[in-house]
Amino acid sequence: MKNTLDEVILMKKLFSFFICLFAFGFVLVPSEIEAHYHSSFIKEYEQLDDEKKQQVDQILNHLHEELEKLGVKIDHPNVHEIISRLDEEAQQQVKAIIKDLDEGKITSEEADKKLEQLGGLPKKENCKIFENLDDETKEKAKEIMKELKSGAITREKADEKFKELGIELPKRQELNDETKEKVKQLLEEAEKEFEQIGIEFPKHHYKHLIE
Repeated sequence: MKNTLDEVILMKKLFSFFICLFAFGFVLVPSEIEAHYHSSFIKEYEQLDDEKKQQVDQILNHLHEELEKLGVKIDHPNVHEIISRLDEEAQQQVKAIIKDLDEGKITSEEADKKLEQLGGLPKKENCKIFENLDDETKEKAKEIMKELKSGAITREKADEKFKELGIELPKRQELNDETKEKVKQLLEEAEKEFEQIGIEFPKHHYKHLIE
């Protein structure tokens, strides 16, 4: 399959996102359940007609712009937009990978490899905080993450272990009560707009901002 330069760049963004989301998901989202919700949203989005897809994109883009005005940083891309801009063949293959991962037919590592092969991406593409680690340190980091996800260790203990490996995890944004209330209002407005379109609003992406 031949991709244009733009498509390769988009696939690189998508691949990088999935590594962070599934292999290092706890940095961006609370649990693997959130990853399930994300892939479900993508599937819902892909079932919409072009007009409704455009409406969804406009709502999310406006939401992110308003959040940025409040000083709230959104760390993840709108992956549904990335997928929608790929050619038909690439879209179908990406969705098949998401489906297999969602159903537990493949592991996150296998999904990463498939996405890498699909876009002809460099093998070392990864989250910035992990990209310069050697293989041995990466394996140790994955073990720490498994312990964290299973509840065997606390976030504080995981931070200590990561620091011993020379890794410092990004800290979650701490918002004051006034900003949280404004964020909540923006999310509620976006959710109502999504209801009018007939698609569930991906509030799982943003709930950590108001908790």
